Amino acid sequence: MNRRFVVAILGFALATVATWWYWQPQNANELTVVMLNIGQGDAIYMRTPNGMDILIDGGPDRSILYELGAAMPAFDRQIELVIATHPDSDHIAGLMEATDRYGIAQLITNGRGKDTHVAQQFFEWIEEWHIPHMSVHRGDRLDIEPGIWIEFLHPTTETHEDTNDDSIVAILHHGEVDLLFTGDAASVIEEELITAYSTEALDVEMLKVGHHGSKFSTSSEWLRITTPDIALISAGKQNAYHHPHPSVQYRLRAAGAEILRTDQHGRVTCQSDGKTVTCAPQHE
Repeated sequence: MNRRFVVAILGFALATVATWWYWQPQNANELTVVMLNIGQGDAIYMRTPNGMDILIDGGPDRSILYELGAAMPAFDRQIELVIATHPDSDHIAGLMEATDRYGIAQLITNGRGKDTHVAQQFFEWIEEWHIPHMSVHRGDRLDIEPGIWIEFLHPTTETHEDTNDDSIVAILHHGEVDLLFTGDAASVIEEELITAYSTEALDVEMLKVGHHGSKFSTSSEWLRITTPDIALISAGKQNAYHHPHPSVQYRLRAAGAEILRTDQHGRVTCQSDGKTVTCAPQHE
């Protein structure tokens, strides 16, 4: 048999095995959560043990494409679930850019509009791309796969003057690990949730800090109830809002939370095995 032909067959076989291995879950119960480094905005990517891609918000611009390319497996061009917490440009503008490269199977919004050009474009984009979408409210639940589900705590049917306060607030449950995502909800919403839910229901291992670390979110009482071990803050370097505010950082440290920030650490990757979660900067 021709040696080159044998080498070609062997190379093809190795490539096939490598591809098969790459797409298999490396840990049968491992959930990956990545706080993407998209500047002043929010974007959280998750990949479940069974390979489902979830994106919470998309940041302010096309930087989401680079970040998703770095976080998602090569050749994966489908995002099974996107959650847009509220229609502010630093959360939704990047989602409109994402469809240049990725398909979106399902979109969840808070069902609220906003009188801005970007928000209008966003809802036109949903229709233009025929993206299946639905809104959620407090009490809704979404089962992702065995052992993983999302509990929606906010918004309610009541609307607020500040659209930040209609942000989707949700807990992703993975076995014994609970991850809390808060959009841009302010302390007034934190107070509502403390009243509406038991202390046990709000006790989490990881908190995505509200509103990029604004002083109007992440109250001491909120941290006393949620008791996060890890606090993730998405903020741009030297941003005009001076996020995260020193008072928030002080409250987080006083609560004993490990603080990881995109403006200092860049992209941050977390791994949950359903019992514990660990996070660390992902050096690029």
